Amino acid sequence: MKPITVETLLGTLTAQSALLSSLIRVLPLDALRTLEADLMREAQKANVYLVGQAASAEVLESHDEQVAANLAVVREAYAQKERQGTNDNGGG
Repeated sequence: MKPITVETLLGTLTAQSALLSSLIRVLPLDALRTLEADLMREAQKANVYLVGQAASAEVLESHDEQVAANLAVVREAYAQKERQGTNDNGGG
């Protein structure tokens, strides 16, 4: 198994951000909730990895900022969909 590098990890976060921008428009509420939980779980794993690799404070801060931005996007989409009610499930 190929080891994960810090650069790969940060690249993955950037890719997640781009994917989130597209997905959140079409995902229903329950999927957004699941996505939020998955992102938090993956962020925790990544943080453990970075600490284990003795990543610099700058890398850790960058990782934390990107994770926070990704979670904020998901949470905002979730809040917007909640405000819209059940439009996804109702009369069309």
